[in-house]
Amino acid sequence: MNTKAFTMVELMIAMSIFTICILGLYRLSGTVGKNTVKTIQELDATMDIAQVYMVLRKRLAKVDSIHFPPLKVNSKELSFYIEGDRFDYEFKNNSIQISKNQKLISTIVKGLKLFEVYRLDTKLMQIKFVMKKNEIETRLYLENLK
Repeated sequence: MNTKAFTMVELMIAMSIFTICILGLYRLSGTVGKNTVKTIQELDATMDIAQVYMVLRKRLAKVDSIHFPPLKVNSKELSFYIEGDRFDYEFKNNSIQISKNQKLISTIVKGLKLFEVYRLDTKLMQIKFVMKKNEIETRLYLENLK
């Protein structure tokens, strides 16, 4: 009798263990793939908010006067003037609609849950963006405001 060969039972056990390991790796790779897609979507949403914030911050750095909101009022709308042009940021249909001189120029950040502006002081404004799990809240000092 040859003692160097595997028995049929040993081969079946080894194949079963191998199959279980392969199935576990397959399920793990599916979970990792789903989590990666979800993370990328959340990152895209955060990048959209950050981009809107940067554009808004640049525009507000040049602001001449604030049309709306008044002091100490929460608002889903922001209106201001730069060199005679009126800019409106309005939260509608889960996005921000931007108008220049009351003509719609773009709709940005779709899927937004909240865009809120609050004037804390004459030259200090708090802005809040909320998406699914992402939230950015910041304060801007309007140094050029007259």
